[in-house]
Amino acid sequence: MSESLRQRVAPAKDRHPRALPSGAGAWGGAAGLAGRLLGPRFRGDDGLRGRRRTLTRVLVALVLAALAPAASALEVVDDRGLKIALEHPPARIVTLAPNLAEIAFAAGAGGRVVGVSMFTDYPPVATRLPQVSASGRTDFEAIVRLDVDLALAWVSGNRPADLERLGRLGIPVFATEARRLADIPRLVRTIGRFAGDPAAAEASALAFEQAVAPRCARAMRHAPRCASSTRSGTSR
Repeated sequence: MSESLRQRVAPAKDRHPRALPSGAGAWGGAAGLAGRLLGPRFRGDDGLRGRRRTLTRVLVALVLAALAPAASALEVVDDRGLKIALEHPPARIVTLAPNLAEIAFAAGAGGRVVGVSMFTDYPPVATRLPQVSASGRTDFEAIVRLDVDLALAWVSGNRPADLERLGRLGIPVFATEARRLADIPRLVRTIGRFAGDPAAAEASALAFEQAVAPRCARAMRHAPRCASSTRSGTSR
C-alpha cells in the first residue's frame, strides 16, 4: 500500500493530534506545551528560575481553563426551596401553566419555549406551540420528544409526582408560586437571569411595577399588602 493511500485510510485519530486532556491529565504535557507555545524564550538560557515562573503561569492558565465549565454553571433556587443546577442556559423550555408562558416571554425566553399548557393564550405566538400539559396533568412523552432541557412549573397547579418524574427523566424543573403581586416581577427577573435575557426581563419587570403601583395606591385602604408588595421586585 502506498504512503498516500495509507494516509487516506488511516483512522481519524491517527491523522490528527490528540486534544489536550482536561483535569489532572493535563498536567503531564504542560511543559511540552509551554515549550511549543513560547519557543526559544522558554527553552533558552534565561535561568532555571525564569523558566519555572513561565511554567507556573502556563499551568495556572491550564487549570483555569479546565475549571471554566464548572464556574459557568447556573444555580437558582425555586419556590419549593430546591436548588436547580444547569450546566448552560436552557435552549428548549416548556411551560406547564398558562401564566408561566407569559412570564417566560416577558423574561426574554420566548424564543426558547417549545411547549406550553392548555389554555395558554398569551402572547398569541404561544398558542401555536405544542401543548404538553392539561388540567394539571403532564404529557411526559411529548416533553421527551421535544428534547426539553428545562420545565417551568406551578407549585399549586402541577402535581408534585409529575415534577419528580420530570426530574427522574433528567429534565430540570423550576417550580414557581406567585402569591402576591411582587412575585410576578421577581419571577420575571429570576427566569430572565438564568433562562432568558436579563435586560429584557428587567425592562418587563419595571414596566409591570410601574403599571401596578398607581392601582395599588388607589386600593391601599382596602388592600394594604398591595402597595407594600410592589416596593421590591425581588422580595418574597
